[in-house]
Amino acid sequence: MNRIYNYIKSYSITYNSLLKLKKVYENTNGKKILVFTHAMNEGGAPLVLWEALKLIAEKGFSIFVISSSGGKLCHYTEKNIYTFVAKRPLFVIRKHLLRYEWDSIIVNTLIMYKWIQAFPCVKTSWWVHEGNTYIEKLKNKLPKNLNSNVSVYCVSEWTKECLERHGFHYNTKVLYYGIEDNMCKNNYKNKNDLLTFLFIGSLCDRKNQLFFLEAVEKMKTSLQNKCQFIIIGDRIKGYEIYANQVLEKINKMKRNIKYINRVSHDEISKVYAEADVVVSCSIDDPLPVVVTEAFMNSKCTILSSNSGQSRIVSNYIDALVYKADSKSQLIDLLEYTVESDKSEIEKIGYNGRKLYEKYFSIDVFKKNIFDFIS
Repeated sequence: MNRIYNYIKSYSITYNSLLKLKKVYENTNGKKILVFTHAMNEGGAPLVLWEALKLIAEKGFSIFVISSSGGKLCHYTEKNIYTFVAKRPLFVIRKHLLRYEWDSIIVNTLIMYKWIQAFPCVKTSWWVHEGNTYIEKLKNKLPKNLNSNVSVYCVSEWTKECLERHGFHYNTKVLYYGIEDNMCKNNYKNKNDLLTFLFIGSLCDRKNQLFFLEAVEKMKTSLQNKCQFIIIGDRIKGYEIYANQVLEKINKMKRNIKYINRVSHDEISKVYAEADVVVSCSIDDPLPVVVTEAFMNSKCTILSSNSGQSRIVSNYIDALVYKADSKSQLIDLLEYTVESDKSEIEKIGYNGRKLYEKYFSIDVFKKNIFDFIS
C-alpha cells in the first residue's frame, strides 16, 4: 500500500509541476534551456549547478530546472530561473517536454544518465561530478557510446580518470566549478598560539576522518603538543556507525582536539581565518569544496591524491599531497607543517590562493560556462 501511495503522490507532484511549466513556458520569451538534476538541496553538485545557472540567466536565457526531488534551492528566487519537481514516470515527463522547443539541455550529475540521450536533436551538456564510488554503482547502466549531440564535462581530471578506468572513454572536457571570493580579511589567532589544523566534512568513510585521527595519534608527542585539531562535520544517514567510531576516537584521544557538529554559512569564514592548515583526507572526491575554499583563503592545504585538486597542484609549492592510502606520508606532512618555519607554511597558502584565482574564481567560471551551453 505504501508503494502505491508513494507512486500516486509522486505522479501527482509531477503532473502539477508539468502544468506549471506549461504556463511559464508560454509566457516566456527568448532562448530556453532545460536542466535535469537529482536534487535542489544545498549539497555540492546542486549548489555549484545553481551558481552556474545564475551566470547563464544573467545573459537573458530562460532556464527550466527539472529536479527529481525538492530542496532549499527550489525556494530561492532568481530572475529567469524556474524550478519544478518531477520524478516519475519518466516517459510521461519526456513526452510532455518534447512538445516544446529547447535551445540547449544540461544534465547535472552521473545519476541523471537516463536523460542524456532523451532529446537527440538538442545540444546536450552532461556535467559529471562523481568519482569511483558512484561510477562503480552505475557502470552496468551507463551507455558506452553517446549520441553526437551530447558533450561530456567532468568537474575534474579525477572524474575523467575514474570514467576511463571503468571503460567509459567519452570525449570529455573539464569544467571546474566557480565559487564567490569570500576570503576572510582578518586572522583570528588563538591565545594559546597552537598551530591549528582544520578538517571539514560529513562524518563518513569517504571523507576518511578516522584515517586522519590515526595519523594524528602517531605524530611525535612533542609535535602534537604544539597543535590543536578542529573537526567539523555532521552525522548523515547511513553512516551512523562510522560517525560513532569517529566520535569515540576523538573522546579517547583528548589531545587538543575539538569537534563541532556544524557551523553556519556566516561563520565559516571565521573558521578558515582561525586555521593555519586545512586537511582533506578523502578517498574518492572529485573536487572537494573545502579544498577550494582553503585555496581561496590562502591556507596551507594537505590533501590526498584521490582529491580532484591534487591533479593541478605542485607539491610543497602550493599544497601538500600524500598518496591516498599512505598514512606514513600523511604523518610526515602533518609533522612537516609543525616543524617548518611559519613563513614557509604561509607561503604555500599564498601560492594556493593563485590556484583559486586561476581555476575556481567566478571570473574564470564565467568565461568557461558559455562553452557549456553554446
